[in-house]
Amino acid sequence: MAPSSLIPSLTFRARAESHQTYIPPPGHALVITDQLNSPAEFLLHRALAAHVKDIDKSRVVIVSVSRSFAHWKAIASKANLNLAQLSTSGRLTFIDAGPQLALYTLDSSPSDSPENLTPKSSLRPLFGQISSALTHPSPDSTSGEPTHGAQVMLIIDDISTLEWIGYPSTEIIRFYRAAHASCRKNAASLIALCHDHLPGQPSPLLRGLLARSHAHIEISSLESGRSGAVSGEISIHPILDSSIEPIQRRKALQYRLLDSGAIFFERGTGSGVL
Repeated sequence: MAPSSLIPSLTFRARAESHQTYIPPPGHALVITDQLNSPAEFLLHRALAAHVKDIDKSRVVIVSVSRSFAHWKAIASKANLNLAQLSTSGRLTFIDAGPQLALYTLDSSPSDSPENLTPKSSLRPLFGQISSALTHPSPDSTSGEPTHGAQVMLIIDDISTLEWIGYPSTEIIRFYRAAHASCRKNAASLIALCHDHLPGQPSPLLRGLLARSHAHIEISSLESGRSGAVSGEISIHPILDSSIEPIQRRKALQYRLLDSGAIFFERGTGSGVL
């Protein structure tokens, strides 16, 4: 059986190895942006499914700022993924960040050391949870043994909500940088979703995230407006990983979302499913 892919034709080069992978390899950071009329949540679920189905004993850490575990579980079930079972087996750690973030006051000041989050940082407790989840695997509740040695993926859904609820962009960028550093240390990959409210005019937050990432997947709405046959378009922009084949906006890949998942096709073909 062929390995699952995040997007058809998208491959990544594994660090220090010659082979290609269909999902971000350990140490890679990927930013996915979307727009109001073309949400990219489906790509997070494709990444989750590909990681746990194709990589033996793999683990996933999901940090959800805006969606509950019940929501994730319901969507994942359409891809025949049982998140409750994955959690019980120690292969999934779900961090519901939304409720707890309101408990911390936003009284931190910019750090003199941009490479690290400061002890007084408002996002420090959340980073601590992430670091712990990456470093100390959850035990398999059926055997009581920790799931050591597994390849890990960290998914942040979605990082732009942190800014919407009041955290400064400089703080969020430091948080992202610290999370990525922890991923590199623990041989984990990182995928972060960021809403793009002004396409073509990236915010300071988005610019800061992209500057520290290997690639950018851009999900956008059709310029011609809504279409029943096309849900949106995908372009791919390599940043720190030059091995990734770009897909420019003028040649964007199109997709349609169905109950069973997404289908992809080249612009103008409609039925030419990839």
